[in-house]
Amino acid sequence: MDRIDVRLLGPEKTAFHRSEPPSAFGLESEPGFEFPITLDVTARMAGTRVSVEGTVGCTVRLECSRCLEPFDTALNAEVLVEFEEGSLPEVGEDEVRDEEPDVSWYTAPFIDLRDDVRQILLVAAPPYPVCREDCKGLCPECGLNRNTTACGHGGGDGKLRPFATLGILLEKEHEGHG
Repeated sequence: MDRIDVRLLGPEKTAFHRSEPPSAFGLESEPGFEFPITLDVTARMAGTRVSVEGTVGCTVRLECSRCLEPFDTALNAEVLVEFEEGSLPEVGEDEVRDEEPDVSWYTAPFIDLRDDVRQILLVAAPPYPVCREDCKGLCPECGLNRNTTACGHGGGDGKLRPFATLGILLEKEHEGHG
């Protein structure tokens, strides 16, 4: 499904459904993309352009940004791409491109969806994934996972205090000079 044959398209929508491994979209080296990717799109000719719309989804294995434990979650995104036949026009260093920035280019007779789907999924991935909303994270003093271990240190409210250690060091330094 990495390609759509434009010779089969008309003004009416044509549906495409496919499930592919991450390697089909160049995601095999991206962390977390270990499960099949499902693409459900329709494509149609719209004047001189081909309009592709639908959804892409997969399960990804992420690392929680609070407790650092791996977890699996669904990743779904909307696909809405306009394709124009030809190649990306070359522009000089000081020139500004007048074309629409959301247009992708294809060489007839096939549209290659790989790069667009790859970019859509990478942008849809959360920058700071959390295994669950009430994740307590790691203890800032001993580093234990507070979801599984009650270490007895303060700060059990789950809020990160990245400068707590710095505050303690500054207090000690202030005491040493006083």
